[in-house]
Amino acid sequence: MQRNSEVKASVAIIGIGSPHGDDRWGWVMAERLAHSPALQSTPHCVVEVLRCDSPISQLYSMMCGRDAVILLDAVISDTAPVGEIMRLDEWQLPQCRELLSSHGWGVPQALALGRALGGLPEHIVLYGLNVAVDVPPRARKEWFSEARYRQLETAVVAEVAATVRRWKNPVA
Repeated sequence: MQRNSEVKASVAIIGIGSPHGDDRWGWVMAERLAHSPALQSTPHCVVEVLRCDSPISQLYSMMCGRDAVILLDAVISDTAPVGEIMRLDEWQLPQCRELLSSHGWGVPQALALGRALGGLPEHIVLYGLNVAVDVPPRARKEWFSEARYRQLETAVVAEVAATVRRWKNPVA
């Protein structure tokens, strides 16, 4: 069954973080993606880019009613090299205890709460930049570079295209 071509899929790209230090990575990348010609011209899709500074209190309302959500956040993980952008499906997040915010509540906890309440999209993915406190400033600058942005943009455009394909041809 195909959907009406006038109706469009709804995708939210949510940059998580704050305006400070490495934690601003999600916000900076989201802001840049908001101006991406490749995302703005995606057929059959409405892409909304948002910023979130409190996952536990804001993510649920930002995600409800969407066909897909792409989260962008700075994370700390022992499972990937520092400076690497990690792609995690929602089902992988509960296993990542290190994805907690400094307040003890982060993305995995917000998603678990959202699932319990209902209304979240089936497809949620997180792109997280693995950061560390002992990295020199020169290396940190690379995390915000044009090359790093292009790497993320390519991945996000592919995620959105996959969402449109799933949305246009739902499984009966």
